[in-house]
Amino acid sequence: MEQKKQSKQLLRFRRWAHKSYSIFNTLGKTVTIGTLAAVMISNASTQVFGQSNHNPILTTDSINKMSEVEVDGIKAELLMPLVDAITVFSAQEIQRAGVQNLQDLLQFVQGLDLKTRGNEGVQADISYRGSTFDQIAILINGINYTDPQTGHHNLNIPIIFSEIERIEILKGPGAWSAGSIAFAGAINIIYKEKPTGSNIKLVVGDHHYTNGEATLRYSKNKFYVMAGINKSISTGYTDNTDFDITQFYTFAGYKDRKLGDLKFQLGFAAKDFGANSFYSLKYKDQYEETRALISSLQYEKNWKNWRTTASVYYRQHHDRFQLFRYDAPSWYTADNNHLTHVLGGNYQLAKGSRIGLTTLSIDARSESILSTNLGELLTNPRFDFYTQDTIFKKGKNRTHFSVSLSHRFFIKKWVLTLGIMESGNNDYGFKTYGGANIEYRIKPKAIVNFYINNSYRLPTFTDLYYSSPSQIGNPNLKPEQSLNSEISYHQTIKEFTFEGGVFYKYGFQLIDWVKLPTEEKWHSENLQNISTLGYDLSLTYAPLKGFIKKININYTYLDITPIESEYQSLYVTDYLKHQVNLSINHTIYKRFSAQWLFSFNDRNGKYTDKITLEEHPYPNVLISHLKVNYEKDKYQVFLEVSNLFNVEYFDYPNILAPGRWVKGGISLKF
Repeated sequence: MEQKKQSKQLLRFRRWAHKSYSIFNTLGKTVTIGTLAAVMISNASTQVFGQSNHNPILTTDSINKMSEVEVDGIKAELLMPLVDAITVFSAQEIQRAGVQNLQDLLQFVQGLDLKTRGNEGVQADISYRGSTFDQIAILINGINYTDPQTGHHNLNIPIIFSEIERIEILKGPGAWSAGSIAFAGAINIIYKEKPTGSNIKLVVGDHHYTNGEATLRYSKNKFYVMAGINKSISTGYTDNTDFDITQFYTFAGYKDRKLGDLKFQLGFAAKDFGANSFYSLKYKDQYEETRALISSLQYEKNWKNWRTTASVYYRQHHDRFQLFRYDAPSWYTADNNHLTHVLGGNYQLAKGSRIGLTTLSIDARSESILSTNLGELLTNPRFDFYTQDTIFKKGKNRTHFSVSLSHRFFIKKWVLTLGIMESGNNDYGFKTYGGANIEYRIKPKAIVNFYINNSYRLPTFTDLYYSSPSQIGNPNLKPEQSLNSEISYHQTIKEFTFEGGVFYKYGFQLIDWVKLPTEEKWHSENLQNISTLGYDLSLTYAPLKGFIKKININYTYLDITPIESEYQSLYVTDYLKHQVNLSINHTIYKRFSAQWLFSFNDRNGKYTDKITLEEHPYPNVLISHLKVNYEKDKYQVFLEVSNLFNVEYFDYPNILAPGRWVKGGISLKF
């Protein structure tokens, strides 16, 4: 009788099993809500309006394979986030790609512009569809760890690459539902929760590159824990490009069907690296050290048609920048030191019913900075415990608060989602934002999707207060705002999947660093009336058997029209006008396989020649990556080559990207 009663509480819905936005589709199996809770509705930061699922250059192996979804009490699709624009990289796809860090993986994703300084995750900026690097939110297990100082530090987070379950790329603006953390999109890194299995990995390569990683897992009854450490070093590919990176991450949880699920994460990342011409072409002997600490505690509970989630989180980041690594001149008296603290919390309540899902979310976030350069003068200067030789004389505190309400309706072949958010800040007051998403299923595997919403972003502390011989911030900046829309189409026919969409963004008060031709310093300003028009196309071939495992080709076009002005733009007009990505995954012989990744970039903007100091338009560039892999049982041997054709190119105006880089390694599971 008990078993029969329990089976009645499980609802089966075949009608929505193949929905393009469903994360369950990426799993390829029947799922009971549990491990995905933090992603789906525990944090407002993952609730972003967008378009139908767009295949990246690496696409999930199991899209549209589910026949049904089983969820306790609530329809599976009702628990989806308000994100119809999710690209998911599975653990298997990450392994096939043959990359050792997040930056190299994202370099080949449709619509993403990854601009790197150095290699192996030293520093990278992410933009999407012409956004700036400050407009993308970064999350780990649904927790927002976006840096308030500058987007340059967003990826200074602990990443144990072999332990990632999946990476979700939320391709769409979402400030209406999550505050100013996802102005143009978000990247959510989800770690594995498997109860057993450990791993060790060793990689060596050019430029005295060495990378080692070890992870350990343990579980007993309802408790599980994972801990991992990663270390990578290199002498660098040219003068003053050496690096030393150490990362530690642990994740623990307690699962109980009656009491609820409790999850805890803690991580630390330390990066020391030569910063050749990073921030100034004039000085090549720059050096930087960063330290990042993250932690969070999450609680989730389901009962009948209800779900409640709560989380608290903390991020600390220290950055020390030296304009001169060695032999500083007499006029250089002090390094730039910054220490940021982020403390936040979120509570969410969701109710499923016959007419859809209603979600209420409350979010609070406090951000502060102590600095030698950023902020307002402090009445009581503070000691820098990291350097032990610096006194912080400047600082700034700010607090955000938001309340959002949304509802998703299911009406035959239609899905309608409406949402509204009231958001407040101690410096800018309260404002209201909203959005709507409409999806129509023409037939089981053919979907049309349309969305419209508005979003906003607060200026970073760098935007507001930075001061140097070449740049000056603006403390009078206002939040960025935009109106966003897109219409897209998705269809699968046998082994082929086609996706395409047209999108438009109208930006208000967008923040950029600008200057007049007669001025020496760049300064931050709110620009008006910047429009972005574009479209993207994607075609995937995934046969069930044969030599070819998967081929994907995609294309993105952007046209950004800034206001007519005499100002020179540092960021807004620097974007990928044309981007073509191609991935080929195939078998070589038995257990041998290969993954080819190509990205053709036509970048708008100019770079500065280091020798002549003349500006030139960015040349078109083909970035390539190859991995050859042998896998058997519990070990894997691989060889990978980045920048296969040794192309000379620039992501930043004055920083030469690494040339061909060969790495080889072995990974063992036990």
